[in-house]
Amino acid sequence: LSIFEPLDKNAGIVNGKFLNRMRVKLDDGDGESYLKTKDLHVGQVYHILGKHFLLYDSDDFTLHYKLGNKGPDQLVPLPMLPGYPMEVDVDRAIAEVKTCMREVGVSPEEVAAQCEAPGTPDAISLEELRVSLMGWGLEPNENTFLGLTSLLDPDMTYTASKQQFIDVMSQP
Repeated sequence: LSIFEPLDKNAGIVNGKFLNRMRVKLDDGDGESYLKTKDLHVGQVYHILGKHFLLYDSDDFTLHYKLGNKGPDQLVPLPMLPGYPMEVDVDRAIAEVKTCMREVGVSPEEVAAQCEAPGTPDAISLEELRVSLMGWGLEPNENTFLGLTSLLDPDMTYTASKQQFIDVMSQP
């Protein structure tokens, strides 16, 4: 496992500054198991050297590699970008948006009204949804946002049903 600083903390170092590379033991009790590729998932938090690390994103090569070594419940291939499989946790994406809406104090109905697609009163624009989320301080990475859109927009129209959005965001 290689750990890098985020790009924005560096002055011109492409891909972030390299910090550490090592094998990581799993906390499964036997002490002999190490973290493997199959254990890594974008959006998951890992505890390494007493610190918490969020696996925020992955490169194309790694995503394609994992697609070839996937179980049926591990990856969600998204139709939005043909040939570019993404690994997402849709439930986590929904939870992030719900938390953001709760912190800002807006209801799913208000969000749906604000993000209405032009010329389609019963649909929301997913691009407007992204802009609204970013305006409220939630900056979803591509995996998170595409996971949400894969659920709401399976036909790739970049719009989603208002009622479906309200139903998904209103579930406990």
